Amino acid sequence: MAQDISIVIGAQNAKSTIAQCLGSLLEQMQSIDGEIVVADSSTDGTDKIVAEQFPHVTLIRTTPDKLIPHLWGIGMQRAQAPIVGLTTAHCIPASDWVRTILDEAKKHQDVAGFGGAIAPPENLPAKDWAVYFSRYSNFMPPAKPGPVNDVPGDNAAYRKDALDICWADREQGFWETLVHRALRQSGRTIYMCPAVSVKMGHTDSARDYFRIRFQHGRHYGSTRPDTGALSRILRVIAAPILMPYLVLRIGKRVAQQRPDFLPRYVAALPWLIYFMSGWSLGEIDGYLRPQSHAAI
Repeated sequence: MAQDISIVIGAQNAKSTIAQCLGSLLEQMQSIDGEIVVADSSTDGTDKIVAEQFPHVTLIRTTPDKLIPHLWGIGMQRAQAPIVGLTTAHCIPASDWVRTILDEAKKHQDVAGFGGAIAPPENLPAKDWAVYFSRYSNFMPPAKPGPVNDVPGDNAAYRKDALDICWADREQGFWETLVHRALRQSGRTIYMCPAVSVKMGHTDSARDYFRIRFQHGRHYGSTRPDTGALSRILRVIAAPILMPYLVLRIGKRVAQQRPDFLPRYVAALPWLIYFMSGWSLGEIDGYLRPQSHAAI
């Protein structure tokens, strides 16, 4: 008999949060027929924690060069259930996260993918708030229910049959914005469900996160849809304003949606400038060296 849900977790140097993440999920799964798959590329011993403390979880060890989208892709290829939930080992799912995903899947039968907001860290330093703003400023709570262009892969679920149609090149990883675009182009709907909730926990070292932002920015620039040669040249010329533009755009978003977060934004600003510089440099590198293969 088929399982109800497969949970896929991308783990990348998350030894400080992996136990809390898996502990929450395993407690929820006691009354649910499903599986948990952890795809790990860590060098800090995260995989040892999974293997020793959570032997019933499927652990897939990969090489350190794999990014979270690659890990999701690897894990999703192993997933067997019709509903696949996604998160990362740095996020702590709410105590009813799995049940809420299954309830929302029943409620929205015509939806291919859905997800919710990412709650901010609590009692963590400015560096972690900078990580939060750089990754999740588009998905700060409260979320409004309804069709959207994107949901955060760190807090999402998908129907496997929809992914089988729209996500062909799985070796390249699960880059959610590209997959979402393919889903929308196929006429499928992506839905924001506020009840589906996770909280971001402690994150990587600043140097590791800068490197990761650079790599994600490079992928974005190199695979950005509908970007011809002239457009890429113009974007490279405009490179000096890219980082300040991104930082100010995040600040505007915080001011409009969560003005109570503004003191945190100001305190995190030096770290945020550093991290967004990594993304900007990577994006420019991506424009200079676009990928020739299909991204999905």
